Amino acid sequence: MIKLRPHHLFCVQGFNGYGYDDAFKRNMREIHDRVVEGNESFVVVERGDDICAKCPHLKDNTCANDRTTDGEVMEHDAKLMRILDFEFGREMTLKDLMDYLEKNGGRFMKIRRICNACSWREYCSFLEKTF
Repeated sequence: MIKLRPHHLFCVQGFNGYGYDDAFKRNMREIHDRVVEGNESFVVVERGDDICAKCPHLKDNTCANDRTTDGEVMEHDAKLMRILDFEFGREMTLKDLMDYLEKNGGRFMKIRRICNACSWREYCSFLEKTF
């Protein structure tokens, strides 16, 4: 089963081919195709996930990116978990997630604020596809 950390639930939907390097982009495309196009199930995880696995900044399951600290990424994920009212280990499909958000519409606006503050915002089309 695919493992995704909270912010990647949205990043994978807005993926437009950008990434740190070719290995990262290929991995992201594969996960995008499986989750978005194939509606394959995933599990929400707390730390490095299947997208992070090919990130050149992942060191000892910790984000060592110079653009954001591991603590900032963890706080970003914690905010999303509070908005979603999810627990780690939850299994679902993208359709399940979007149906849940549609029934709980107020959560979309809070997610939008988080996405707008993301350093990858200019490369991602999640908000345009969703709102």
